[in-house]
Amino acid sequence: MSLGFSFRAKTDSVSMFQQALDKLTATYGYHVMHYDTSSVVNFCKLGDLVFYYEPQEGDDNVVVNGDCQTNLLGAGFHKAAIEFVDELQAATDVPFTVEDETGYYSERDFDSLKNSHFHKWLKKILEVINEQEEKGSTALSICWDINLYLPKCGKGVIISPFGPFLLSDVDKKVTDEGIDSFANDFFIWNNPEQDAHFHRGLALHSLWEECYFMPSQRSEADAQINGYIINELEKAASLDPSLPFPKKEYELLCQLHGCTPISTDGMPSYESKFTIGYRRNQVTYKIGSIKFSLHGSFLKDVDDDATIYYDNADIDWHTVRCSAYSMDGEPDYIDIKEELIAEGVFAGGKYRLYDLGMCQDSDDEDTYHVCSGHVICENQYTLFTFCAPKPEDTEKLSKEIMSSLTKDTQKK
Repeated sequence: MSLGFSFRAKTDSVSMFQQALDKLTATYGYHVMHYDTSSVVNFCKLGDLVFYYEPQEGDDNVVVNGDCQTNLLGAGFHKAAIEFVDELQAATDVPFTVEDETGYYSERDFDSLKNSHFHKWLKKILEVINEQEEKGSTALSICWDINLYLPKCGKGVIISPFGPFLLSDVDKKVTDEGIDSFANDFFIWNNPEQDAHFHRGLALHSLWEECYFMPSQRSEADAQINGYIINELEKAASLDPSLPFPKKEYELLCQLHGCTPISTDGMPSYESKFTIGYRRNQVTYKIGSIKFSLHGSFLKDVDDDATIYYDNADIDWHTVRCSAYSMDGEPDYIDIKEELIAEGVFAGGKYRLYDLGMCQDSDDEDTYHVCSGHVICENQYTLFTFCAPKPEDTEKLSKEIMSSLTKDTQKK
């Protein structure tokens, strides 16, 4: 269940169409990426307008189909994306057929767009969440990408990309003040303009979902995320110093990023019932049909068929490598000659953990310790490889992850 719009057009030159996109996005300060069969215009985090190019057999024209999901950000983004399409039609002299389920493309009534569609959508979502909670669901979420990771927030808490909300608090606020009060907390781009609330919302989203709260020198990802959040918070402060400001998180990130914070004297503090930042705690990852927990500060990478999690520490580093293989039925364990140091069962599966001893890369003099985890569940065999310089660290990390294993019960 989402909100947005789609469109269709024809062009006789994809390259000229893309040049128009380049010029227009530069004018607005947006970003565009071109691919073989598509282009993506990024307005801000969570705000993409996608174009797909489909050559037609026996026709020199190329069909341009596009879509834009707008409920992740709010009515302000919907308005901005529609206006971008207006400008693009004028710049290319290409007529677009637009299907807008909110009616905003034809009516241009922002109050109706916000109140009759986005706020109504949010109210309906809350009704669905309350129904789930009454049925005993312990995984309540709004717009959360389940393939990312699952934060640990406790019963009765709604997980969202913009931070967690206590369901009972939300219900009371909506009952007492109306859905508009919660919509302003939830939607980043709830107003027509990119105001202080918008920039603070972008920063809070990244603080909650992306930020590792680690020094920028640890990795390029840390430097990019820390710098982005600092920049957005400072934009918000310059536009409206009376808007509540997450002072502690801002000052911590400035310290981690190695920059001097602006003065926050006289600015009200942004208060949250939860410590800001999902990744400051354990989070749950999914690989195939199993789930496991790991501290959220670990970085993630992909190498061929393996997913790698690593803390990138200089000395006492830790790495987890995992690969999942589909099988028919429940597979048997692979024969391993190394020492078995632990085994166990969990709901829907079982595991064994082996000590592979000390290893050394051919091009490195340093040695490190390796443990191997073998996890079996129906239709899947999963291999984990745990590495750290110290044997006790490897064993501790591997046993913690093995003991956190659960079967994914998410319905497909």
